[in-house]
Amino acid sequence: MPTFSADQHAVFATFADVLRHRAEERPEAAALHRIDGRGDIAETWSFGELDRRARAVAALLDERGLAGQRALLMFEPGLDFVAAFFGCLYAGVVAIPSYPPDPMRLNRSLPRFVALVEDSDAKAVVTTTLIHGLASTLLEHTAGLQGLQAVVVDELDPASGEGWTPQAWSRDDVAFIQYSSGSTSTPKGIVVTHRNLLDHALTLEALDDDSPGRSGLFWLPSYHDLGLIAGILQPVYYGVQTSLMSPIDFMKHPMSWLRAISRLRPTHTGGPNFGYDLCVRKFDPAKLEGVDLSSVTVWVNAAERIRKETIDRFVETFAPYGVTRAAFGPAYGLAEATLVVSTNYGERPPRCVEVVSSALTRGLVEEATPETPDADRQWLVGVGRPVEVVDVAIVDPHALRAVEPGRTGEIWVHTGSVASGYLGQDELSASTFGARLPGDPRPWLRTGDLGFVLPDGELFITARLKDLVILHGRNIAPEDIEHAVEQAHDAVRPGCVAAFSVDHGGQERLVISLEARLAEADDPSAVEAAVRTAAQIRKKLPRALRAAAARSRRRE
Repeated sequence: MPTFSADQHAVFATFADVLRHRAEERPEAAALHRIDGRGDIAETWSFGELDRRARAVAALLDERGLAGQRALLMFEPGLDFVAAFFGCLYAGVVAIPSYPPDPMRLNRSLPRFVALVEDSDAKAVVTTTLIHGLASTLLEHTAGLQGLQAVVVDELDPASGEGWTPQAWSRDDVAFIQYSSGSTSTPKGIVVTHRNLLDHALTLEALDDDSPGRSGLFWLPSYHDLGLIAGILQPVYYGVQTSLMSPIDFMKHPMSWLRAISRLRPTHTGGPNFGYDLCVRKFDPAKLEGVDLSSVTVWVNAAERIRKETIDRFVETFAPYGVTRAAFGPAYGLAEATLVVSTNYGERPPRCVEVVSSALTRGLVEEATPETPDADRQWLVGVGRPVEVVDVAIVDPHALRAVEPGRTGEIWVHTGSVASGYLGQDELSASTFGARLPGDPRPWLRTGDLGFVLPDGELFITARLKDLVILHGRNIAPEDIEHAVEQAHDAVRPGCVAAFSVDHGGQERLVISLEARLAEADDPSAVEAAVRTAAQIRKKLPRALRAAAARSRRRE
């Protein structure tokens, strides 16, 4: 793998310099493959082609006077997004990866999009001919959107950027703004600088410096931090090829992902936990004849709660095709840290511990013993050890002090790749990105995630602090409720359950929303009864949850 020495890395002023270097060093080497819904290569760009297309975009952005401004990137999955993103980096335009308002749900998606435009003060939308045609009416007639320039780039002649000359940008300039999902609050714009990207890339390179044949294949959305950085930017830094598949194609035909792996032989691939569950549910040996998955040395599992049962089922199902448990790479990261905080990339099989559920609800970490009742056991999957130059502390979120060993707390992070803050929210940025521990002058990032660290350094995530449901004095992770409900009845669709709390009459009450295949149930009312039994909405929730978990284990 053509890695950079520390001296080479130091000469890069921006991440755009990385692509220009790769284009000069290996212009004909394959950089990007676009994978179609069948798992076949539909399009390939070399590093030289990607550079030419990025220059063409940069020239157009300069012509429109957008240097130093912010621009939304709205693209369907594909390579045009990559050219546009690097074109923004080349031209000094702050890219804001986004997705178009959903025309089928405008009452929900359009207000969020308008709020994003207003919050970011974007001056342009960089997009394709197709999306511009669909969205032009909205841009012209929706309050808050009329002033946006539309910059269409998919039909640009790559040669149109040949005369473009890059300007001098610095590491402290903003590279892009990553908006949070807004799953727990109003979406916030996370300001990521070129220094953040370069520091993060150098840190990750240390994990792969003994992998000369590395390549990647990902179906993750490009506007998401994991898909953008792990799936696109890091491979460019390495100078290796990466293959991109539409998340929509994956959702429709998950076996096409596995067929593409067999054809292209990547070393790294993966996605959130639900993707592995989906592959198991849609497993069809007739569609995998001759498939070989043994090239994969790291199956990344990140971006949501990782479950031991998922890993067990995926490995068991696909072991005949070359999948091994040791190749599973649980990881933890967040956009506020640019991406990765901890990983277990191919070092060893995932670390799983069985803890006492009732103790965990009180913030205590107690490993289950042979005497622990089955109904009071819960498996947790470790997300590896913090990567080099990343420090992690487990902190009481109220006292703001490190907790004692054996207790859970909020995960705090200190590393050079922590982003500079939230756009236009100085007070929130100071409290989130500049937290302090007693006797430690360094700024710490408060992640909002709860977890613990074992003596060997393995990090475990237990819940999202703002998502906690507090019932009867106990802190309950909604993911645990959702998991129990998923197991309650065969008609409940896996991955389609949401648990949250509302204030009702001065008390916190649990609400469960789910999708069910009622046509598969002999008695639809039995589904509701099973869910109520599993979650025990009215009383003694923890005991019911543990019982539901025990029942699910017996079925498996």
